[in-house]
Amino acid sequence: MTSDALWLLKRQSFLIAREQVLMHLITVVNNSAPNDREIIEGITFARPTGESVQTTPSQSSKTEYIALNLELLRAGTAESQERKIENWHKELQLIRSWLSILDAALLALTPEERELVNRHFRDGKSLEVISQTPILDTVRSHSTLKRMLKTIVRKVNEVISEEEGSNILPRV
Repeated sequence: MTSDALWLLKRQSFLIAREQVLMHLITVVNNSAPNDREIIEGITFARPTGESVQTTPSQSSKTEYIALNLELLRAGTAESQERKIENWHKELQLIRSWLSILDAALLALTPEERELVNRHFRDGKSLEVISQTPILDTVRSHSTLKRMLKTIVRKVNEVISEEEGSNILPRV
């Protein structure tokens, strides 16, 4: 399970960025339903090949093809966009769940540990660079920072563990 905590810590910047991209994509696609002109222009140079689009032996021109199949093309485009948005919403929900779990796990850390997480995982700074600058008015050695990271991963893992009451109740 330590790898789960480490994975979550390492991916937090990516997850935050992906959340923002998904929100933008959903907004853009919701606000820009394709009109007939865009559909017609989209198929002017390529004729879709699918079972949902009916063709007849008499269809010889693209204009005739578009005229006879525009309603099916509209429905297919709308359905495709709805599927995209639905998938993006699912991914967004999963990402928000992971970020929520991470935020909860970070509450178990000391301010100094949270600062180390921000510098190392979110900002991407190496332990060597971090060891040269103070963390909350204290300079830490490279080896001390490595030990702190192990403690952070252990604490985060304890919080995200799926075992009920793990490490919460005192042992008797």
